[in-house]
Amino acid sequence: MGLMRVVRNRPLSDGVFELELSAPPEVLGAAPGTFLHVAVGGGVFLRRPFSIHRTDPQDGTAAVAYAVRGEGTRVLSQTKPDTVLDVLGPLGSGYSLPEGARRVLLVGGGMGAAPLLHAAQFLKGRADCDAVLGFASASYAFALDRFEACCRSLRAVTDDGSLGVKCSACDAAARLIETERPDAVWACGPEGMYRAMQGLGCFRNLVCQVSLEERMGCGVGACLTCSCRVRAGEGWEYRRVCADGPVFPLGEVVFGG
Repeated sequence: MGLMRVVRNRPLSDGVFELELSAPPEVLGAAPGTFLHVAVGGGVFLRRPFSIHRTDPQDGTAAVAYAVRGEGTRVLSQTKPDTVLDVLGPLGSGYSLPEGARRVLLVGGGMGAAPLLHAAQFLKGRADCDAVLGFASASYAFALDRFEACCRSLRAVTDDGSLGVKCSACDAAARLIETERPDAVWACGPEGMYRAMQGLGCFRNLVCQVSLEERMGCGVGACLTCSCRVRAGEGWEYRRVCADGPVFPLGEVVFGG
């Protein structure tokens, strides 16, 4: 547990904000895909989990990106610089780079793009990366310039065609894999995107890791609020998204009822 000072809190796109915090060394060196559990204040009782969006070791800061969707994020969007927040983290188990991997494809859907920028920063000097990011429309897209600075290539697509090709991030990534096969895929997005990926052989035949999003209570694995199902033998078992994840192999996750 630690106290982190707000350096800046600014809008990135329509309803999406970036909260930049002064950060200790353990956060600046956090693995990609791990998260911070933030007490947002303002009478909001439960902490809110946010994946690390980017870090800047030179400035000693780390940032999370978030969409304003409820009371907690509404309060957070009004937080002023120099406010001190109570933060747990980094928490969870993030993405891992397979031995010998030289090229990683990042696939983000909507707010799933947020932790992938940190992933792209991590991969610099370790492996080449390409990014495919999908958004509902151009007004929701964010951090594209930062992705371009970190990635070998960037393809941004939208549901309505207002930015890039009119298609989903899953479809755009599948087309890229057909011509330029990566050694691994790191993905973050909604469940529907993961279901679509599980249905395509091009993803099943790759080392593909996905970051899950679930409501969390404690954030450290004690309350079991964020359990998900993963394959085990002929059946399945529960795992904790906060402690055992949030990153899991795509082929192990069981979606649906």
